[in-house]
Amino acid sequence: VTGMEPCEAMMQIYRKAFGDKCKTIADGYDRYDGLPCKNNQYDVVISSGVFDHLEITPRLMREFMRVVQPGGYMAFTFERKVWG
Repeated sequence: VTGMEPCEAMMQIYRKAFGDKCKTIADGYDRYDGLPCKNNQYDVVISSGVFDHLEITPRLMREFMRVVQPGGYMAFTFERKVWG
């Protein structure tokens, strides 16, 4: 399991919960020059709540697609509040 989290407070929570089982990469999602991962590195990519804080762009989605293996899975959650 590799976690990417730019927030130090959240990283501390992950370390407490997962210990050495989770490798945390700081600033993972904020790197628009590319995720610090190899092509086809993961069976599954899960992103929970990230898109609440970042603009969903084709470039960002290509990065997620680049790191998931062919036939792999991607799952995303986000909550957008629309104020009228």
